[in-house]
Amino acid sequence: MKAILLLKKIQDTRDAEILCSTCLDQLAQFVDLELDGQPVDDRMPQFKHHIGQCKVCHDEYQLLLDLAAMDRSGHLPTLEALQQEFLI
Repeated sequence: MKAILLLKKIQDTRDAEILCSTCLDQLAQFVDLELDGQPVDDRMPQFKHHIGQCKVCHDEYQLLLDLAAMDRSGHLPTLEALQQEFLI
């Protein structure tokens, strides 16, 4: 199954792709646009493609998206709450 997914990702590569560093530089902008309900697929297609291909960048995107959504809804936990929850 993993081999099939890897082959699909290879097949989905493009001639012009952005690097992880570029993706991470654009991450906050993409998340803001997405949370604002903007058409991110049309505005940042290379970014959208990259996070579909790269697990590391996708994980960073998902983390920031979750945190930004919590922050906008007023449910972002405090540092103290996180420390208690994870016993840091």
